Amino acid sequence: MKHPAPSAGGLAARGFTMIELMVTLTVLAILLALAMPAFRDLILNNRLSTASSELQTALAQARSEAVTRRKFITVCPSANDTGTACGSWDDPHGVIVFVDNNGGGAFTPANILKYIQFSAGSLHLATDPTLNFGGAQLVRFTATGMPQKEGILTLCDMRTGNFGRQLQVWPVGRVEATKGISCP
Repeated sequence: MKHPAPSAGGLAARGFTMIELMVTLTVLAILLALAMPAFRDLILNNRLSTASSELQTALAQARSEAVTRRKFITVCPSANDTGTACGSWDDPHGVIVFVDNNGGGAFTPANILKYIQFSAGSLHLATDPTLNFGGAQLVRFTATGMPQKEGILTLCDMRTGNFGRQLQVWPVGRVEATKGISCP
């Protein structure tokens, strides 16, 4: 039985050889290279899921506020990062929920109930044509909690395939979420 040779301090030298260290680092690099695409998809799925949940919550809050306040409550896509103007669902910076006093889709900062900001450029929302109100892309709830028009909002990110989320606004005001929707 051989014993390690003692070092200068009288104890045996312990540690990794250079070859063992290089093999360990190579195996670690291979494992990381295999895991990175899955980790990226996990992050993108979480962003899309969060945005879908926030939008569904905003729509439910708008419906509830419409009944409580007995007024029109409107949800529109934000045209900028500050939530000061309605824009297009094609490239939303966020979502604005506001009291629509005259039902015309205009608001002042005092009328805003909620503003949700999305990650810049990470989301694309498509609407079916039924959600257009005279050219404006709004979801408006009446004082009874019913939407003026029902329709579908489809949320996608930059990936193609069945990664999308869909929110269906039903005639009774209920919002139903579906995942696994095909994105272009």
